[in-house]
Amino acid sequence: MNLDGEPLDVIEVRKLVVDAYYQTWCCIPYPGNPDGCPAVYTTKRRIPLEQCPFDAPYLLDFVDLSAYERKDPRCSEVLVLKDGFEPSIWLLVRRFDLEGQRLRMKKKHGDWSDKMCRNSRYWQKRVRRNLKADSNSLKWRIPFPTVMIIRPEAHGVNLFATCRHHGLTLKPNPLEEAYLMYMVARPSKMDNQPFNVV
Repeated sequence: MNLDGEPLDVIEVRKLVVDAYYQTWCCIPYPGNPDGCPAVYTTKRRIPLEQCPFDAPYLLDFVDLSAYERKDPRCSEVLVLKDGFEPSIWLLVRRFDLEGQRLRMKKKHGDWSDKMCRNSRYWQKRVRRNLKADSNSLKWRIPFPTVMIIRPEAHGVNLFATCRHHGLTLKPNPLEEAYLMYMVARPSKMDNQPFNVV
C-alpha cells in the first residue's frame, strides 16, 4: 500500500460545474457534528481563512475563464471549453487506498473500529503534501502563471459533477478509496490574488 497516495492523473478541465451554493456544503450535518463543520462557527480554524468556504472567494471572481463558455445556466453554472482553445484549469488527483489503510491500522491497533482506522487524521496530511508537490512540478509545464487552489469546493466547484464529466466517479463517504484534489488555474489578474501564484 502506498501511504503517500497514488498519483492518478492531471485532468485538463474541459467542463467545469460551479455554483456559489456549493460553498455551503460544509454546513451539511455529519456524525458528531449536527451543524456541519465546527470551523464555520469558530475563529479558531485549522485551515487558513481563504480556504474556508465562508471566506473563500468565488472561483469565477479570480480565475481566467476566457477559454470557457457558459452552458445550461438553469441551476449550476456549467462552463465548457470553447472549440479551438486550450484549457486554463487543471485538476490534480491523488487516490488513497482507504481499505488498505483500514487493514494496516486494524493490524496495528486491533481494538480500533473500522471508522477510526479510516480516519483522515492518520493519512490525509501526507497525501496533501504530495499533492502540493505535484502541483509545484506541474507549474513548470504550463507556459503562464497559475494559482494553486487547495480546496476547490470552498470556491464553489462541484467536484462530483466536474469529475464525472471527465470519467472519474467520486463517492460521498468512501470506504474503499478516497480521492484528494488540488486545482491549478490561470488567474484572471495578477494583483490581489487570494493565493500565491505558483
